[in-house]
Order: sequence, then C-alpha cells, then structure tokens
Amino acid sequence: MGIDQLIRAAKQAYVKAAFAEILPPGSRVNVSRLSVATGLTRKEVSSLLGQIRSQGDRLTHRTKEQRAIRVLRGWTNDQRFRKPNGRPEELSVHGRRCKFALLVKLYGGDVTPRAVLGELERMNAVVLTNEGTIRMKTARRQSQKQVRQQAIELARLFGDFVGTVAQPLRGAKAPVFFGFRECTAIPPSEAARFERTFAKRGAALLDSVDQWLDSRRKGRDESHEQDRVGLGVYLINASVTRADGQ
Repeated sequence: MGIDQLIRAAKQAYVKAAFAEILPPGSRVNVSRLSVATGLTRKEVSSLLGQIRSQGDRLTHRTKEQRAIRVLRGWTNDQRFRKPNGRPEELSVHGRRCKFALLVKLYGGDVTPRAVLGELERMNAVVLTNEGTIRMKTARRQSQKQVRQQAIELARLFGDFVGTVAQPLRGAKAPVFFGFRECTAIPPSEAARFERTFAKRGAALLDSVDQWLDSRRKGRDESHEQDRVGLGVYLINASVTRADGQ
C-alpha cells in the first residue's frame, strides 16, 4: 500500500486503541478526550471514527479486569510489595522509581500503569492518598463485583492446574510438563528467604513469557487453528506442626 494508506490505517488503529483504553465501558464517544489522548485534531478524530464505522469495524473495549486482578494478586503475594507485617504496602505512582509501574510490568502484561490504575479505581479496589501513593482497600471494602471477578479467576486457574496435573491419569501420550518441589522442616527465617528468592525468579520467568509472545507476534498467521498455552507459578508457605506439638 502507499504511504498515505499506511498512515491512515495507523491513525485508525491509534484511535481504536485510545477508545478501548481511555473511555469507560458504556460511555458515549468523546471526540475531545480522544483528541487530547492521541494528539490528533478533533476534526481528524471525527473523520477517522466515521471511516472506522463505514468499514464495519466496531469500537470495543478490551477487558482489563483480569489483568487488574492479576496485579492485585501480585501486590498481595509478592514480598517486594508487602510490608514487614505481610500486608500490601502503599505504592508510589509517580517519579522515576514508581513502584506501581514495576508491579504492573511484572503482573499486568503489556498494559500501561495508567490503564490498570483506572481499572482499579473503577473497581473501587484502591485509594489515592494525599502523599501521591495508592493503598489497596481491605477485603471488607471490596466490591461484590471484584469478589466475583476474583472467584472467576480462581476457578479458571484451578481448572488449568487440574487439567495439567490430570493428563498422565487420562493416558495422554505427551503430557504437558509438570513439576513440583517443596522444602520441609526449615525455620521461618529460611522460609521467608525462600519466598523472597523465588518470588523474584518466578516473576522474571513469567515476564519472559510476555517477551517471547511479543517476539512471535510479528508475521504470525492468524488463519490457522489456534491453541491456548500458558505457564503457572505459585508459592506455598504453610507452618508444619511437629509430632511433639512444638
């Protein structure tokens, strides 16, 4: 295609992406807000919206709820984002050492911290403080919608786990790799060190999955049948009572 067609297609994709990321689901198209977000003029945005509709394309919101739940789970479980007492710490959202941005990078995939923060606010899961940080709301204040989403996510993860573990039992010829390692009878200080060490390694491993997917997206043929693949990592930390009761 000519360069003018390429530029027009890129602008259309840019407007569609801005609509999905910025405008709340169910809201009317706000040309001024899209213009501010994209840097395009209001006239350009209106024209591009008309072209998108005339081509039969739909303006749709990409769901960020599942990724927001993943971010909340990482915030709760990852030692790097917890206080010494085990509770989620308040995270900075501005500056060069923005800890919330690191959290989103590790657990949110390819979405922006701003998009995830907006979704967490919409879910009523966080509170913005006067110091410029965000604080996770307690479980008692979680909305019913957030609790329902967490239950749905847990059920999906449990189904994936059971499906993987049960493959040898079903006689699968080439079962997906599954492994589990545990350490018992170690002191709490060593258990805490284990958690810190492998939380970082697990986060790095999951981050490498996103990098691998990004490298494979270019030139990928979408016409063939597609499979769903993934990788799960979890940590356990349970106290063991000795036989003598100590």
